[in-house]
Amino acid sequence: MSFLSENGEVYNCQFKKHMKASKNFVKTYKMMLNELNETVLEIARGSLNRPKVVSLPTGIFAVTDDYVYFFYLKKDALITEKWPYDSILKMSVTKKALAGYRIDCTTSDGEFSITNITEGNPEAVSKYVESKITGNEEKFNLEKEKVIQEQKKLEEESKKHIKEYYFKSAKTTITLDGNYIRVARKGAVNTITRGYSGEKSYRISELSGLQIKKPGLVTSGYFQFLTPAANETSGLWDAIQDDNSFTFGPNELPMVLEIQKYIEEHQSAPAQSAATAASAQAPSISVADELKKYKELLDMGAITPEEYEIKKKQLLNL
Repeated sequence: MSFLSENGEVYNCQFKKHMKASKNFVKTYKMMLNELNETVLEIARGSLNRPKVVSLPTGIFAVTDDYVYFFYLKKDALITEKWPYDSILKMSVTKKALAGYRIDCTTSDGEFSITNITEGNPEAVSKYVESKITGNEEKFNLEKEKVIQEQKKLEEESKKHIKEYYFKSAKTTITLDGNYIRVARKGAVNTITRGYSGEKSYRISELSGLQIKKPGLVTSGYFQFLTPAANETSGLWDAIQDDNSFTFGPNELPMVLEIQKYIEEHQSAPAQSAATAASAQAPSISVADELKKYKELLDMGAITPEEYEIKKKQLLNL
């Protein structure tokens, strides 16, 4: 289908008749036909408008059986943008007295519009595209909702394994998350005594130990995370200023003991795994030694072949 007549005219949607085509249309149209291996079904010439993009290239909006295209010239070079129909969710066309025709399009990646349309038939373009995208918006919304629900489910599952403890007296939150501990501090006191408020993280496997001083009748206790680079504090005042410590009151001691238990269990888990692996290997080494011993006895004639076979079966649980 040719949209440019032999006498150089194209349909003008503003005046509802064929008129002499603009130079930009003629040049872009001819280069477009040389570029495409598809049949162009409908066209409209206007400016491509995207949110937050200042540049508005003017070119030809064209539709084929498989794609929607926008062709425009940049320093005499043809620039092509295209959208498959399954990525287009919605398209509409409007007309205003001063602005003329406008096509608005919503895709799975965002929105764009073709404005100031003067040449071609924007209503035919929109009508054809709408016939190709039936059900796309509903399908996209269902998939989007499915992804949102799956993300919520994952977040809820992850939260089940996260424990938080808030120490009101120190305005400090301790979060236990797998092999990590996060210490979040707030308030002016933390800013003054430590010079900062914010969050600090520790990997449990990298802690060298813990120092816990239980509170007295009138004094606070303190909890210190020991690292290879951190020394034990010598008292409550040092703990108040120490980046790796936090203070707690008598009623907060149960939370401290829970944190201590959690850390010690996670630190002992790798050692238990190593011990289990070693114990699993130990029987095979012991069996091999026993078999070797009985084989030597057999070779020496100290036991009979029948006795050797009986011992062999016992050791191998046959």
